[in-house]
Amino acid sequence: MIKLLFPTPINISTLKEPTHLIYDEVGFLLNKGYTNKVISGVDGDRIDITNEFFEKENLTYIPTLLNNIQKNILSFCKDICIKPQYITESWININPTNSYNKRHCHPGSVISGTYYIKYPIDADSPICFYRSREFSDYGWTYAADRDVDELKSYYSHHPCENELIMFPSYLDHDVASNHSKDSRVSLAFNTSP
Repeated sequence: MIKLLFPTPINISTLKEPTHLIYDEVGFLLNKGYTNKVISGVDGDRIDITNEFFEKENLTYIPTLLNNIQKNILSFCKDICIKPQYITESWININPTNSYNKRHCHPGSVISGTYYIKYPIDADSPICFYRSREFSDYGWTYAADRDVDELKSYYSHHPCENELIMFPSYLDHDVASNHSKDSRVSLAFNTSP
């Protein structure tokens, strides 16, 4: 009997959000100067989503998106048999040409995720998830006799607009350089019980 231990659940789903209207609200926030000095990735911008937005600004689509993401998180939790998790922080990443996000994880969180508001067709900037270093150090990557995801040391996914990706916060990941002349825009989040 072969038993796969310690699976890493990743949920990739497509939502039905009005991305162009969400993008308009992101532009509104950029014009109001809400960008944070904390750089999200290399050569990109970040807007931290706070309660101030909902108190001061008349936003419709970003709050609705967050509510819909929360519903998907609760469904994901149920599917993978963990206690309900709730968004504790969220932010918007704006990655112009050649901007990328370095390899990282999200300590202090249980589930993290990204929703793609704008993903140019020519961006060619996949999100890559990495297995622990020990997997490749002990030769498992090179021992595979065929190309299957379960024996790779990383998994690469080319997202599209309106796609939501959720994953365990401990999972190292990065996002390759945006090769498009248009910005890649996403909403990222962390959760806790």
